[in-house]
Amino acid sequence: MRALHAPKPYQRKDRVGVWTCDGKMQLGTGRSRRIIANGTTKREAQDRWIEKANRARQELPEPTMSAAAYKIGRAHV
Repeated sequence: MRALHAPKPYQRKDRVGVWTCDGKMQLGTGRSRRIIANGTTKREAQDRWIEKANRARQELPEPTMSAAAYKIGRAHV
């Protein structure tokens, strides 16, 4: 597998103090997923993005996702 690199974090004007990493990653042939992660620092946002991307790559449900949502295919990261 290729190493993951988080997209460049940015800070929105309406959310001062919150850094966001927003990007798509390929999960397989013809499959991709948009991943958004927030943090109080640039590094924290990048680390959270990589963590979510690794979870999506392994196709694990999010810790806050309900079992019903995962079973019916609404597993969004």
